[in-house]
Amino acid sequence: MSERATGPSIPPGTEIVLRATTPGCTTDCLRHREGRAVLSPLTRDSAPLDRSDATWVVRRGLAGGPTSSLESRNFPGHFLRHRGGRLVLDRNDGGALFAQDASFSVEAGRSGQGVSLASVNFPDHFVRHFAGEVFIAGDGGPEPWAARPSWADDVTWLAQPAWRA
Repeated sequence: MSERATGPSIPPGTEIVLRATTPGCTTDCLRHREGRAVLSPLTRDSAPLDRSDATWVVRRGLAGGPTSSLESRNFPGHFLRHRGGRLVLDRNDGGALFAQDASFSVEAGRSGQGVSLASVNFPDHFVRHFAGEVFIAGDGGPEPWAARPSWADDVTWLAQPAWRA
């Protein structure tokens, strides 16, 4: 197994917004809507609920070790996790599978900037946006969200301080 590149540390308790870095998507942020992780164009002037849906509280990884989990600011106890390849927002059920699905290694961004978030239980899969939705994806594969040539950009995020009301 190769040594993993580490990215900047994002201290637990920090509130962040994850902004896409892919050309043409740089105003888009990772947010939740109706239980699913999606991309939406957001700015400081966006509606307060939309900004809150895009705000994540960084927590120590639920799976332990040097990992992070992302808790919704406006739905405490609900975390981003992957299920069936898609990222969703679910209430923490305290189970081991939930902890694995909701924990990510923060690494140096695959495109050379920002950060990339590697799945703990699928370490070659990263949080990736594709067609307005968010998945975990390896670099290549049979799923449409794994096969595009912009993979490195699509799995790279700028972790920025959350907007204040």
